[in-house]
Amino acid sequence: MPLLGMLEELRRRNVIRVGVAYLALAWFVIEVTDVAVPALNLPESLNSIVFYIGLVGLPFALLFAWAFELTPEGIKREHEVDRVQSVTASTGRKIDFVIIGLLLATILFLVVDNYVLEQSGEAQRAIAEATGSVYGSIGVLPFDNMSNDPDQEYFSDGIAEELLNALAKLKNLRVAARTSSFAFKGQNQNITEIGNKLNVDTMLEGSVRKSGTRLRITAQLIDVENGYHLWSETYDRELTDVFAIQDELTAAIVSALKVHLGVGEQARSATATNNWEAYDLYLKGLHAIRQRTDSSVAAAIKYFEQATTLEPDFPMALARQAQAVMLSVTYGGAPREEAQSTAAKLIARALAQDPKLAEAHAAKGYLLLEKNSCEQALLSFDRALALNPGLVEALHWRGLCLKSLGRLRDSLAAARYAHRLDPLHASVFTNLASFETDYGMDVVLNTDAAMENYPDRYVGYQFDRALRKAKYAQMIALVGEFPGDPMSPVHEIFAEFALGENIETRLADLLETEDLPIHDIYVFMQILLGDFEEAERYLEELSSDALKWDISADSFLGYIYYLSGNYPGAVSALGKSLAQRARFGIDYPSFPLSRVNLSISLADALQRTGEKQSAETHLDWARGYLATLKDNGARKGYQLPEARLLLMQGDEDAAIELLEQVVLTGDELWMRGNAPLISRLAGNERMIALRKQIDDHIDAERAELGLLPLSERDE
Repeated sequence: MPLLGMLEELRRRNVIRVGVAYLALAWFVIEVTDVAVPALNLPESLNSIVFYIGLVGLPFALLFAWAFELTPEGIKREHEVDRVQSVTASTGRKIDFVIIGLLLATILFLVVDNYVLEQSGEAQRAIAEATGSVYGSIGVLPFDNMSNDPDQEYFSDGIAEELLNALAKLKNLRVAARTSSFAFKGQNQNITEIGNKLNVDTMLEGSVRKSGTRLRITAQLIDVENGYHLWSETYDRELTDVFAIQDELTAAIVSALKVHLGVGEQARSATATNNWEAYDLYLKGLHAIRQRTDSSVAAAIKYFEQATTLEPDFPMALARQAQAVMLSVTYGGAPREEAQSTAAKLIARALAQDPKLAEAHAAKGYLLLEKNSCEQALLSFDRALALNPGLVEALHWRGLCLKSLGRLRDSLAAARYAHRLDPLHASVFTNLASFETDYGMDVVLNTDAAMENYPDRYVGYQFDRALRKAKYAQMIALVGEFPGDPMSPVHEIFAEFALGENIETRLADLLETEDLPIHDIYVFMQILLGDFEEAERYLEELSSDALKWDISADSFLGYIYYLSGNYPGAVSALGKSLAQRARFGIDYPSFPLSRVNLSISLADALQRTGEKQSAETHLDWARGYLATLKDNGARKGYQLPEARLLLMQGDEDAAIELLEQVVLTGDELWMRGNAPLISRLAGNERMIALRKQIDDHIDAERAELGLLPLSERDE
C-alpha cells in the first residue's frame, strides 16, 4: 500500500484521532496523578507506574482503532463492515470533540494547579508564619534498634532523644517530652492513639542500624489526625557523620512542619562535639541515667567521666554528669555536701564552655534548689527555659521552687504546662496532684492515664486524697484494691494509726521490708505514738544516708526533743536543721516536719528558753510564708501552723476557729503531732467539743470497717 494511501486509510479508520485522544487522556491522568499522589500521601512510585501504563497502552489503542470499528450495532471487525454503510466519518467528529474536551480539561487543571492552588499554598504558608506553624506540636518516639546487637539500644534511643532535644529548643513548636514519648517504647499502639495521648499534631518515628563503621537512620514524620506520612528519609553514612545527620534530620522536620524560626534560631543539635567515641559514651550515660537505680546512676557517672576525659570540651556531657552526681545522693547514698561540691564544679566548666547550654543552667538551678536557695535557682531556671522552652526538667524544678516559696499560682501554672508537655511523667503528675491534696486548689487530672501509665503514683494520689480528707476506711479499701502496690504496708499503717488501732506489730514487720523509706516511717510513727525514746534510739543507730524522705536526722531529733519538753536540745537540733542548705523533702504545711512547722517549733522552744528575739525571726518568716500561701489561693494546709502562731500570741478563739477548719478540711491527723501547743487548749470547751467531733468521725470510719467504737475497743 503506497504511503499516501496508508495515511488516508489511517485517517479513515480514525487511528490518528484515537492516538491523539489517547495521548490527551494520558496527559490529563498523569497531571491529576502528579497532584493527587502527595496530597493523598501515596507512594511516589505511583507516578512512574501511571506513566508506564499509559505508554504501554498506546500501541494497543492504535491497534484496536485499526482492526475494529464502532457501529450503531456495536463493535465489529473492520473487514466485516460495508464501506458504504461505514460511520467512521461521524465517529471521527465525535472523537474530535473528545480530544478538544480533554485538552481543555487538561489546560484548565494546569491553570488551577499552577496558579490558584499555588497561591492558596502561599497564603497558607503566610498564615503559618503569622501564627507560628501549620503543625504546632510533635512527639518523638524512641527509634527502633535494627542492629544485630541488642546492646546497641542505647544508641537508637540516644539518637531519638537528641532529635527531641533539638526540636524542643524551637519556640514555635511544642514537643512532647521524652518521658511521655518514650513511655510507648515496645508497645504496638496505633500512631493516632499515641499522638492523641501525647496531645500532638505529628509523630516522628524511625529506626537505626549500626554495622561496623556504617550507620543507617530512617525517619518518618506522620500526621496524627489521618496517619499520612508527611515526610520520610533514609540516611546511609559513616558513624562519624552522625552529627551532620542529626542536623539534617532536624532541619528536614522543621521544613516539613513549616515551623517559623525566630531571629537567630537554628534547628540544630546541642550536643556540640565531633569526637565520635566521646559521643558514644555520652549516649551510654544518657541511657543509664534514665533508669534511676543505684547501679545505673553510678554507671552514668562513669560513662560521662570517660566522655569528658576523651573530650574535655564537651559541655553537654559535663551538665549531665553534674545531674547524675546530684542524683547519686538519692540513688546510692553519696554524701550530700560532697556531691553538691562536685556538681558545682562540673556545672561551672559546662557553662564556661557554652554559656547558652540550657541543660547546664537547669542543672545549676537544681543544685541551688537542693541547697534551698530558691530565689537564685529561679534565675537559672528562667535562663534555661529562655534557651529551651521545652526543657521539662527545668519547668518541673522551677515549679517546685516556686511552691517552696509559697507562690502557688505561679507554681501551678508551671506544673500544668509541664504536664501538658509531658503528660505521662510520673513526678510531674504527682506534683500537679499535690495542689489538690495539699492546698485544696482546683486541678483537672487525667487519672485514667495515670492508672494506665504509672499505677503506683495513681494509688499514691488516691491514698493521699483519702488521708487528707480523713477517709480512713477508704484508705483501707485502697490497700485491698491494690494489694500489689509496694507502698501498701505504709498506707495500711497510716490508716490503722488514724483509726486508733495498734500498729506495733505492723511497724516491726515494716522493718523487714525492702525498697521503702522504712527508717523514716518507723521513726515518724514512733514519734506520733509518743515513744520518743524508741524513736531517738533508732535514729542514733542509723547511718547518715539511711533516711530517704530528705528530712535530716537533726529535724527528727529536734522534733523529738521539742515534743518531749527538752527545749534546749530542740533549739540546738532544729537550729542545725533549718540552717542546713538543703531542700525539705516534704513541704506540705500541715505536716509536722514541714519547714514552716519546724520553724514554729523552734520559735516556741526559743521562747521557752528565754531567747525571744531569736524566736521572732523565725516567727516573722512563718507569718510571711503562710500569708503568701493564702494570697496564692490555698484553701487548706495553712490553718494548722497559723493556729499554732495564734496560740503563741494567746489568741485562743481565733486559733480554735482555724482548728475547726483543720477538721473540716480533713487534716485532723496532724493535730496529734503538735501536742505542746494544742495542749494549751485542753480545758477549752470549744476544744473539748472539737475533740468529740474528731472521735465521732473516727468511730464512723471504724463502723464502715465493722470495728467497734473507740470507747468499746478495749472492753
